Amino acid sequence: MSETLNQATRQAVARLLGVELSQVTRAVILAIGGIKGGIGKSTTAMFLAYVWARLGLKVLVICADPKSGTSRKWARRANGNKDPLPFTVRTHPSDDLEDRILEEGWDQDYDLIIIDTGGDNERILRAAYRIADRMLLTASPSPVDIDVLPDTARTTVGDLGERDIPVSILLTSVKSDAMALDAKKEMRSFGLDVLTQTVKHRLKYQQMYGWTPEGGLDYVAVQHELDNPKEISA
Repeated sequence: MSETLNQATRQAVARLLGVELSQVTRAVILAIGGIKGGIGKSTTAMFLAYVWARLGLKVLVICADPKSGTSRKWARRANGNKDPLPFTVRTHPSDDLEDRILEEGWDQDYDLIIIDTGGDNERILRAAYRIADRMLLTASPSPVDIDVLPDTARTTVGDLGERDIPVSILLTSVKSDAMALDAKKEMRSFGLDVLTQTVKHRLKYQQMYGWTPEGGLDYVAVQHELDNPKEISA
């Protein structure tokens, strides 16, 4: 762990990990996933990394997507734009994520590791689940996404359900608050944990690709809910 973290930041790390402050001796690992592409996984990874980095955490994003590698390309483009990101991005599109993290010492070099699993790869999604302290599944509030979410959650957890880590749904590309409310209600009827905060459909998210995601937009509130789950309800 970084020795420069102030007390408030260490408390945030402890909350996210779900341990006592004295137990914060390694990086928190947050896996971001989903079965299909185009539902904001990489955008969520990069924006949340920015928000936590701005709070003082030393953040690593692992691009584990073997297909599109969006977070890796985002970082490369940012460097080309002479706008380097305030966090580190590494690429490892393989299911031996835990071995790589330990071999490289990333669990000790960083305060927070965010794994961007990409879409349509159950093997990597499950590998991320095996080592994560919590998982965030992104989905739009469309009926199509709602229908596949229960299967996505079961595919992710599978026979690893005994791990008992928090698995939450984040609604992205939200164009209608009413539609989001209906989606939350339906997903919760499936027994899924859905975050109160949502990510609205904004052109700004597309425009920030390849740049530092300044301001964080909706992800500031998402980060706050992840760090303070008992303060928010809907």
